[in-house]
Formats: sequence, C-alpha cells, structure tokens
Amino acid sequence: MNHFLSSLTLLATLILSVPLARTTSASDQVAEIGYSFQNGKAGGVAVAQIDTTSGKILDSKVLFESPDCRQPLKVRQTANQEYIVTNIDENNPSIFITGNANKLRQIELPTIPDDVQIADNQGLVTCDKDIIVAFDIERAKIIRSWDVGKLYRPRANGPESIFISSDKKYAVISFQKDNKTGKERGNRLGVYELPKMIQVADLQLPRDRKELHIEGNKKEQGPGPEVVIVSDNTLSVTLDLYGAVGFMNWQAAIGNKIKNWSAVPTSLDGQWGIAFPDRVRKIQFDTHTTLLVFNAGVDGGAVLISPKQRRVLWKRPVPPGLERAIYLPKQRMAFSVCSGKTKTRRTSAIEKTYAPQPYLFAFDFSSSQAFAEAPVEKIELTDKFAIKISRVSPGSNLLLIAVGTKAQQPDELITYDPLKRKIIDRQPTVGILGRFEI
Repeated sequence: MNHFLSSLTLLATLILSVPLARTTSASDQVAEIGYSFQNGKAGGVAVAQIDTTSGKILDSKVLFESPDCRQPLKVRQTANQEYIVTNIDENNPSIFITGNANKLRQIELPTIPDDVQIADNQGLVTCDKDIIVAFDIERAKIIRSWDVGKLYRPRANGPESIFISSDKKYAVISFQKDNKTGKERGNRLGVYELPKMIQVADLQLPRDRKELHIEGNKKEQGPGPEVVIVSDNTLSVTLDLYGAVGFMNWQAAIGNKIKNWSAVPTSLDGQWGIAFPDRVRKIQFDTHTTLLVFNAGVDGGAVLISPKQRRVLWKRPVPPGLERAIYLPKQRMAFSVCSGKTKTRRTSAIEKTYAPQPYLFAFDFSSSQAFAEAPVEKIELTDKFAIKISRVSPGSNLLLIAVGTKAQQPDELITYDPLKRKIIDRQPTVGILGRFEI
C-alpha cells in the first residue's frame, strides 16, 4: 500500500503542475468547486473551474484518481485549501487528503466512514461499528480512534452526524438508532470538548411518542436524532422517526442537562411521524435565524422554523427529497433540486426509495418579512434529473447543478443563472459525481 501511494503521489506530481487554489493567480474570476467521482474501477476528487463573470465551465481538473478509492463520497475543504474525501468501500475504508502541494495522503480507517467534519487542523469522522476517529490533517495521521459506544451507559450505538460549534470548542455527535437487539441505545446526542474530544455530555432524548415506534423493530424505538444546528443559545436537532425538529438550551446541553425541551412536527398538516425531516439550511434574515427544512416523507414539504420561537413560520408543498438549499442573501432567495430520497413508514421498517425530478425549486423570501407570502416556483431545468446543487462562489449568484439520466448518478455539470432563469454552460463530469464539497 505504501509503495503504491508513493508511486501514485509521484504520478500526481508529474500530472498536476499548477498548485491548487480557490482562484487562479491570473484572475480572481475563476472559482473552483471540488467534487467526488468514481468510474467503477477508480475514484477520487476533481475540481470544476468556473469563470464567475461569464458562467463558463473552464475545466474539470482531476486532483487524484486511484483504484484504492473506488467509492468516494463526502468532500470537505480545509482552510489550507486541501480536500478531504471519505472512501466508503468496505474493502478499503479510508480518508484521502490531497492539497496545494499535490501530495496525496491516505488514512486507513478501522471501519466504513459516514460523516466527516473539520475543526482547524483536526478532522473527525464517524464510522460503522460505533467507531469515532480524530485525525491530524497536516500529518495525515490518526490522533485517536475509539469505540465510542463503550463511553456510554447504556452502551451507545451508531454515531452518525457531526456538528462543530462556530467557536470550534465543541463537537456534537448524533446517535440516531438503537441496535437490532435494543440493548445498545441510540436516540441521544454526545457532546465533546475540542480539540481533545473530552466527553462532556450524554443527552438521551425523550422517547415520549411511543405510538410512533415501529413494533417489532428494536432499532426504531425513539425520536431518531440526526442533523444538529446551534443558534441563539438553542440546540436544534432533526428527529427522523418522530417527523419533527427538537429544541433544547445549548448552555445546559454542554453542562450535560436537557433543559427546556420541546419539539414541533415538520409535516404540512401538523402530523407526527410522517415527515422525516432530512435536509436543513440555516438562513439568517437580518437578526432572525431560521432553519429551512426539507422533508423526505412521502408527502414531502418545506418548512421554515424559528429556533428562538420554536415554531414553524412558513410551510409549502414540495416533493420529497429536496437537497439542502443554497441561499443568496442579497436576493433573499433559496434554491434546491430534488434528488428524490423518499422514506416510507412500513409495518416493520422504514423503506427508502429515490424519485428524482428535472426541476430547480426557487424559494423567494424577498417580499415579506413575515414570510407568509413567500412563494415557491418549480423551474423546468433540463430533460435530465437535477440531483446535486452548489453555489459557484460566495460572491456569485450562479448555481452549479449536477444532472443525470439515472437516480443518484449525475454525470454532467450545469451552470445556471437563477436571476436570468437560463443555463449558461454545461460539461460532462469526469465520472459519476458523488457529492460537492461543503
């Protein structure tokens, strides 16, 4: 493995003669957006280079491609403009790091990675079999790897999503489900003090809607926490099985206490247990922090929630499975595409399917401070499914959209001007796109 990586690094150095950067030295008008890709035999990371003035896609530059990275998925970028990607191949679970020195590094993981987040020069990754790994990005070495389940009583199960606080002092990890025997307990949040990952809280969430638990399925016996966001001294968390968003006091949470707990359903009709809130974007309207939540339940739906007021401010019908919104603050508009993930409650389990759509969804919050009149427009985009979406750059109004003819298999990039309502350019990806960088 080490010999192979050394050869691959040398090859990458010969091929990539231009140091990586978010903009080129010749012009500040070229933006770069990283994405993971795979072609069946290998995978890696590429960057789409886009002229932010014209919207033209200049190139998709391959940063690395390796047969050791057959299933790359989640992509993050560090402050040093390096890319981190998870490889979810069970035969080689890894983190790959490539950066502006054109050096490819690999961190072999004990089990398959799920989420990965960055806090300064430290990365955190949740893995199968209750494993959490902290790693040093610059040295590409594991700092600590441990079975997080053993830190809890009763034993925890299935660490999933990671939230890093804005001051980078804390990490919150959600444990969504119990295990198949019910003896290892999820439905809780673990809070850790950074950078040493000192456990400061075990927040076992109320299992107070037993009518929503799936009889005979030991894994589905609680609210199902997943996505965590903190604002206005409030910790908000999506509750998958309860179809809601829950709230608690943040300062109390880091003190290992659940204080002022409440929850609101995200379904359009107020029912519990059917919405499956799946994607969340925090949006700041002046001094008002809101959460734009998209549901994956069969009825779909979009809701705008105030964590401070703990209530739904606005709701509209949309299909299930919209991707996390892209927000343009100057225009007070949000945009999304429908990759179509749909969750259905069955007698003994939750069934997941995909029904993507060829549309761009536009959410216009510009006309009303109270949000009541904010419309949603469905814009026909192409004859292909629109599956992933990103913003070209913080200073640009342009969107970058990944499209394809099959669900979960986008193979073409489109730059789109949402204000002029037109496609600017399109270009094939270098392989099947997994995710855009976050």
